[in-house]
Amino acid sequence: MVGLVPTATDDVGETPLSDVAAALRTLGAGIGRGGDRLGAVVEAHGLHEVLSAELVAALATYVRGRARAKAARAALTAAAAPPAPYVVLEVGAGDGALGGHLASAVAADAALGDPPITVTVTDSLAHTAVGGGPRDRLPDAAFPVEPAEQGSAVAAAAPDLVIASWMPAGVDWTAGWRAAGVGEYLLLGEADDGCCGCAWRTWGNPAAAPMASGKAGWWGAGAEGAPSSPPTAPYRVDGYTRVALGGVSRWMISRFDAPGVRNAAAVAFRRGGGSGAG
Repeated sequence: MVGLVPTATDDVGETPLSDVAAALRTLGAGIGRGGDRLGAVVEAHGLHEVLSAELVAALATYVRGRARAKAARAALTAAAAPPAPYVVLEVGAGDGALGGHLASAVAADAALGDPPITVTVTDSLAHTAVGGGPRDRLPDAAFPVEPAEQGSAVAAAAPDLVIASWMPAGVDWTAGWRAAGVGEYLLLGEADDGCCGCAWRTWGNPAAAPMASGKAGWWGAGAEGAPSSPPTAPYRVDGYTRVALGGVSRWMISRFDAPGVRNAAAVAFRRGGGSGAG
């Protein structure tokens, strides 16, 4: 992984791309205007996200905190017993690098008394690599990936947390997870109106909501034929709360980024609510 060393932050705590240019050069990706050189390198490697040590560490810190919170809740209602494992499932994991590094990070930094954390990495292995052509995993691939379609993987694992990095555009997996009663899922990628999932069904962007008038999306109470308030997002209908994870998002660098433009974010959706912004 590339190590990113921040030298400054802006007023919302995000690290400007100019501060990580040196690290990206180790990938052969100097950042020029419009992000053309960065884009060329990540596309050549079939990447959507630059996977850094800091990004993995931030994810591990978040996962560890959620596992401790679950253990604390369980301790209030159960007799003294070893805490149950906190089950993390990555779906659509591609080559498994994110989940593999995450598993190592949570294991390496576990404190005495921490609940055990398991990380299972899955992918249907049916997709094609960026640039076209079939993508076949080699027997000696660096990270183990269990072959499983995302819905089947969730049903089998009964996870506490589902992670999906760059869910395919125009596809929504999250409705199935909510129907299965998943306690929390974490999405990495472009939120609301980008190329990850569905703007309405996944993210609840009112501008993409289906309207009875036949118009495309809710743009405000003053718009012609629009109701006085936006429709309720599907995840809210299902009893989930959206939580922005700024501590993770600050380390995300995507193939679509350019100087001063950050396109990716980490967003958690928790069943029944839950405090904390990560």
